[in-house]
Amino acid sequence: MTLEKIYGKTALRMMQNADITLENVRVPEAQRLQNCNSFKDVAAMLRVMRSDVAWIATGIQAGAYEAALRYVRSREQFGKSLGSFQLVQEKLARMLGNVTASLSMVSDLAEKQDRGEYRDEDSALAKMWISLHMRETVALAREVVGGNGITLATDVARFHADAEAVYSYEAPTRSTRSWSADPSRASRFRLIRRRRRSRRCALFTHYPKENFMTAKTVVSFDEVADLAGKDLGFSEWREITQDQVNLFADATDDHQWIHTDPEKAASGPFGAPIAHGFLTLSLLIPMWSELFDVSDVKTKVNYGLDKVRFTSPVKVGARVRMTVTITEVSEVKGNGLHLVADATIEIEGEERPAVVARFLNRFYK
Repeated sequence: MTLEKIYGKTALRMMQNADITLENVRVPEAQRLQNCNSFKDVAAMLRVMRSDVAWIATGIQAGAYEAALRYVRSREQFGKSLGSFQLVQEKLARMLGNVTASLSMVSDLAEKQDRGEYRDEDSALAKMWISLHMRETVALAREVVGGNGITLATDVARFHADAEAVYSYEAPTRSTRSWSADPSRASRFRLIRRRRRSRRCALFTHYPKENFMTAKTVVSFDEVADLAGKDLGFSEWREITQDQVNLFADATDDHQWIHTDPEKAASGPFGAPIAHGFLTLSLLIPMWSELFDVSDVKTKVNYGLDKVRFTSPVKVGARVRMTVTITEVSEVKGNGLHLVADATIEIEGEERPAVVARFLNRFYK
């Protein structure tokens, strides 16, 4: 067994992490953890620990809110405290609402643990909901603090980085995994992957993803500049139908049998007909409209795409939805704003997304 410490972390730096490699390892019976004979036994121990994640995410939110509040109370603009402006107060109120709701959920978890009524579903819901709103809270803190939010002086940048780390490895809605290409360790990673997939399915037995669609974000032209870094959440699920595929084939003159011949496609490489990649990509427009709008502009322009990847086929009958993060906002000539957004179109029940794209919009007042 070898341990290799991971250096260069930007988040959760107090936690010591390492790459652990096990080769030809055997554990004597005397040193084996007794009464632990399956992953079900491990899950029973983890059940008590899962609520810790919800508490960590709640603490990060509270820290980000307090740091932002300190900043706006001490900073003056136009001769007045920054915290006296209604736009700033609105963001602080949303942050405080998230913190208060998160504290209520974790307090309820603790009370259920004391009463012996604690269930996996309770911690799963708390982890998911609090982790999602943690990202919103720290993003709002960054907006409030502005350019100083990327410095360590205000603490907001630290909370922002920690939130992303917690969300990446603990939030059950989305996760990023990388797997070793070393054939000698392939079986070990397959086992871990199966266990994680089983755990994720259990989490959503009572709380399906579609119940957590994100509310639409509607802002004024003057507020768009503050949105850089904001995660807009999830669109509604949309089913891909054979009629849609056939119409798209007619429109583009692309009638490949993998798209339009269900009988032949059933014995093909995908086991079913699949949507055209550009059909899936085109759904970006209506799903974007579900998530975001600018209320007081004269013109809205779909300015194109910087990059697109079709990372997984979408079978007819599957459902897809989109998640979006606004990555950049800049001014352009003609009293306009140029908005850059990273979009991921997910397939229900699949780990790999269908489409990853960076798309561009312009708004003119």
